[in-house]
This record gives sequence, structure tokens and C-alpha cells, in this order.
Amino acid sequence: MSTKIISETHGGKQYWSLIKSLMKCDSSDSRNIPPLQIDDDLICEDTKKAKIFNDYFCGQSNLDDSNTHLPDIPDTRTDGLGDMIISENEVVDILKILDVSKASGPDRISPRLLKEAYGIMKYPLCRLFNLSLSVGKFPSDWKCANVTPVFKKDSPSDYRNYRPISLISVIGKVMERCVFKHIHNYLIANQIITPNQSGFTQGDSAINQLLNITNEFGKALDDGKEIRVIFCDISKAFDRVWHKGLLRKLEAIGIKGSVLAWVKNYLSDRKQRVVINSVSSEWGNIMAGVPQGSILGPLLFLIFINDIISDIQSTIKLFADDTSLYLIVDDPRESANNLNSDLAKIHRWSSDWLVTFNPQKTETMTISRKLHKPDHPKLNMDNVTVTEVSTHKHLGLHISNDGTWHKHIDVITEKAYKRLNVLRKFKFILDRRTLETIYLTYIRPLLEYADVIWDNNTHLLIDKIEKVQTEAARIVTGGTRLVSLERLYLETGWEKLKDRREAHRLIYFYKMKNNITPEYLSTLVPESHAAIHNHNTRNSSLIPPVRTRTALYSNYFLPATVRSWNLLPENAKTSTSVGAFRNCVQSRAIKPPNYFYIGKRLGQIYHSRLRMQCSSLNHHLFVKNIVDSPLCLCGAIETTAHYLLHCPRFHIMREQHFYNINIIHFLSEEILLHGSTDFSYEQNIEIFLAVQTFILSSKRFVI
Repeated sequence: MSTKIISETHGGKQYWSLIKSLMKCDSSDSRNIPPLQIDDDLICEDTKKAKIFNDYFCGQSNLDDSNTHLPDIPDTRTDGLGDMIISENEVVDILKILDVSKASGPDRISPRLLKEAYGIMKYPLCRLFNLSLSVGKFPSDWKCANVTPVFKKDSPSDYRNYRPISLISVIGKVMERCVFKHIHNYLIANQIITPNQSGFTQGDSAINQLLNITNEFGKALDDGKEIRVIFCDISKAFDRVWHKGLLRKLEAIGIKGSVLAWVKNYLSDRKQRVVINSVSSEWGNIMAGVPQGSILGPLLFLIFINDIISDIQSTIKLFADDTSLYLIVDDPRESANNLNSDLAKIHRWSSDWLVTFNPQKTETMTISRKLHKPDHPKLNMDNVTVTEVSTHKHLGLHISNDGTWHKHIDVITEKAYKRLNVLRKFKFILDRRTLETIYLTYIRPLLEYADVIWDNNTHLLIDKIEKVQTEAARIVTGGTRLVSLERLYLETGWEKLKDRREAHRLIYFYKMKNNITPEYLSTLVPESHAAIHNHNTRNSSLIPPVRTRTALYSNYFLPATVRSWNLLPENAKTSTSVGAFRNCVQSRAIKPPNYFYIGKRLGQIYHSRLRMQCSSLNHHLFVKNIVDSPLCLCGAIETTAHYLLHCPRFHIMREQHFYNINIIHFLSEEILLHGSTDFSYEQNIEIFLAVQTFILSSKRFVI
């Protein structure tokens, strides 16, 4: 594995595939599916595996609507979208941005071909797409999908622990994107999608919704209140969308005529096969759901679930199929009655539209800081008591019933350390650049997901997170436990995580203040003094502090970030763009020069240890109270300068490797360790390679 990674060009598709495999972040390799356990039999042949998976995946779309009648829903639009014309410019715009690294679908038409030949392809494709819309038919070949089983969790021998990833026709997806644009613009223009939906919604995100929800929770706790929240689980939401119901809802919001006929045909008669190691199953029929891997599928799902919010009394938030309800509790019994009433309404909605909510996986939580907690009546869904939990992972964030983020930080640090342990195994094998890339790409994001929400924790938790990064820095640089954190950060050029979180919060707040986020977030920003008073004052740009009663809420995003915002210089607060503001608030860590990354791995490590003064030179060890004497075997103090420039034991090697360096400057400790801006990049490389060769040939650090 390491040899393959080293031999690959940085940034190439194969390189990233190997890195993902190394970090076990990519489970989409269907070639390594183990034997499947079916009762007492083990299925080893790829053909049989493919059939088992395809039967299972197709079976998820089996929906019995024989005894179901379409519910009566009113038509909300009298005008609507009955036809559309796709222009050549629309086709060209989409062809130009095709990702050529993506695989082709069953028709084997390459995205690279379409992208490079867009000038020739735009006219026939435009004609074809408009013909498809006018006759209300989506070509059958574009309805077929090659499916790869992707392992999720638990036993890899259980076929039910896999999910399907579909590859469909690239041309079909180009047309879908054209249709998507027209339908999406229609929905936006007519404000059809509920603002409570954040999933697959342009300009919105999971972090936006989480930030809004947790701010409400924190404020309620600050007021001495409790919050009851329910996290609903929909079984196979995307796979089991009822086509008749979806079409009726499309008609109700004004999708009609040839567009409605086209969507009906687009959804019907879809087929898929599972492909494992170039062996495929027979084609299977898809009876329900929105197409996997499609552009239109998520948008159609949003339309299908859009009216679930109707007549709900509690606050309801949607992120695609993730549905949560919550109430600020004044009276426990009244709140429970309201929530149970809403759960009954959701259950009736799900029965009407053949959506299956799973009461066993639906969870509730009572968030409270009260010392003497009142009794809260149980909540029920479909005659099943909803399970009460102390923590719940919602949209990637672990929410705890005491309003703190200890659990979330415990989880992310544990997960990060597991990946660090993998990285550590390759510490002396992979080069510094690769190790750093792995950390920045696959480990640091774990430590920063939703960090604007859970920042401003106790020093203990802040240190716990930072220790993950310092351990990664030691692995990347080869630094030992003796290295000071200041030197370690200078060597890597990384910002401290707490500084990055501070910048992330301020950038988020800047977007909220300047209406770059959804309205429900922008309205949280208190008005500045200038907006409140008509006269100019020295504090006109300041924002009044968010009043808090408790330290808990004081450290939540909104109160904490308002305090940080008011400390910014005026030129930062009045930045004219997000990019300009980012430049004002991000830390000025100095990145190491590229020649720090050259050389063999062992040479890189010893060289960086000398720079960071954590090598096994006696002076470095003496300063840390590891040895009794700082003296070299030659009798002088064994400093870095002594070792590199003066020690008589290495005079011959020094002559061999240093005296032929093609520079006119006198060689100094600083130049040998850090290079010089007075030299060209090539000259600095020459110096660094010479130093590393000297270090290795001296065998001073060989154990």
C-alpha cells in the first residue's frame, strides 16, 4: 500500500483512492465484499452476490398501494409550470462543468467526451431534450442504473448492511439538470418549499439548521426552561416515495401538462443491476422511490415531504428525510399532549402517503439544567412509546440533554485518534507531504465539523481537541515528545484549532449580519447601535451584547461571537466581501517553504528535529533534563551548530557534502536548517539534500 502511494502522483485520482483506502474512509470498493451469510450458507461467487444485493435493493421499492386512495389535497396554484424549453446555452453551461473523473453509466458514454465535444454536442442534445419534453417521454436507456453495494456498519457478511450507489447515464443527468433548473426556479419564485426544510436547499445547510436549533435550546436553558425534542426516523425514505402520491402533489403545486407527463414517465419503468468485479446481476425493476444518483431525485423528494409540516403545533425542522420536533416546556403535561398530538398527525400523514416512520428508531430527549427535574409524560407514536435518550446524533452533531458538548467532543476525538493511529503506522514510510495531506483532508475535518456551534468550551476540552492536532504534527514532522508546541507549530505552519474556530465563528457571523445566510439565521443578529440610534457615536458599529443569565449560554455561538465581533477593528467589520473579511480574521501562520518537503523520509525527520531542537543531540537532551551532560564525545557542547559545522568527528563527511554546495554565501546553522530567501528554490533544495545526506551518513542518530 505505502509503495503504491509513494509511486503515485500527488493529486491524481489513483493517489486519492489509495489515501481513502488507507484511512478506511472509502468503503465503495465492491471488489472486496466478503462472502455473504445467507442462513447457514456462505455465498462467495460474485454473480450470486450481485443477485442477492439486487434482489434486496429492488425489494426496498416494493410498495403496496392496491388498497390506498389518493388523499384529497387542494390545488395551490392556478397558473403553474406546464411546459419548458431548454436552450443551447443551458446545455453548454452544464456540459462545461461535467466532472470528467466520474464514471459513466450503463450506456458507457463518457463525461469527458461530452465535455470536450460540447460545441458539437450542444445542438443535437438540445433538440433531443426538447423532443423528450414535448412528447413526455424520458429515454428508456437513461432509466437504467449500475449499482455498487457500499458497506455501512456492523457485519460486512450481512447484505442488509450495505447501501446502493447508482451510476446512471451522464446524458440523462445533463437533461435532468436542465429540467431541475426550471422546476427549482419555479419553486423558489412561488415560495413553495417550506423554509423549515434545509436539505438540498440552495444557500442552506445542516450547520445552518443546527446553529438555529441549538441557539433556541441554549436560550431556553438560559431562561430556566426545559426543551422536549423528538428525532423521527423514516425507513428507506428515498427508496419508497409513492409515485402516484408524488405526481398528485406535483399537480397540486402547479406542475402540469407536458412537464407533469414527462416526470411521470421519468419515474416509471426504471431498472437497475448490481455490478461486482465486472460481473452483473440481471436487471431488476424499481417500483417506487426517487432515482438514486439522480439530480432531480432529491428535489422531487422535497416536494413529496413538503406538506408534512401542515397543522403541526410544535416547531418542526426538516433536513431532507431527517425530521425533528421540539417544544420549549412551560407545563410538562401540556407539552407532552401537544407533542403527542403532533406525532399522531405525522403518523396519519405517513399512512396517507405510504411513508413508513420507524417508532422503534424514533428518539426523544428532554434537555434540562434543572437540579430537580419534573416528571414528563411519555410520548407515543403509532401506539409505541418513544425511547428517551440522553444524547442523540443529529445531522452529525451529538446533542446532549444537559446542553453541553462533552459527548460530541469525546466522539470526534476518539474517531480522530483512530485515524491518527493508522497515520502513525506510516510515520517512517510515507513522505511528509503525504502525511500532512492525510491529516488536513481526513482527520482535521473531523475535529472541525460544526465547530461554530460547540466552540468556547472549557479549557480542558479545548486542550483535548488540540492534543489531537499536536500529535498529528509530531507524526508529520517526526518531532519527539521533547518538542515545544511553539516550535512544532512554527515547523508545520498550522494554525491552532482554537484560532481556526474563532475565525470560523466570526466568518459565519459576518455572513449572518450581511444576509448571506437564510433569513432565519440573519434575523438572530442583534441590531447595531447605529441602527438603533440616528446619531453617530464612537460605538455606532458595536452590537449590543446578548444578555445571558448563565455561563452555559454565554459561551454559545451568538453571545460569544457578538463579544468577539465587537473586539474587531473597524476595517474588518466593514469588509465588502466574505473573502476580504476572511483575510482580516484568519491567523497569519507562516507556511513552511516547499523545500521542507524534499528528501528521503528519514532525512526529513532528523532535519526537522534539529530545527525544532528535539533531536538526540546531548545539548537538546540536557535542556530537557534527559541526560546529565550536554557535552559531545569530542568534549565540546553538542549543540546543533557544533554537530553540523564544527565537530571533528564528522569533518570528512562535512567536506564531502557541504563544501561542494553551489552557493557563494558562508554556510551557517540558520542556512543549513531553514534555507535562505537569498537563494533560489533549486539552491535551497541543494542545501537541504546535502544536509540530510550528511545527517544520514554521519549515523549520529542511529539507535
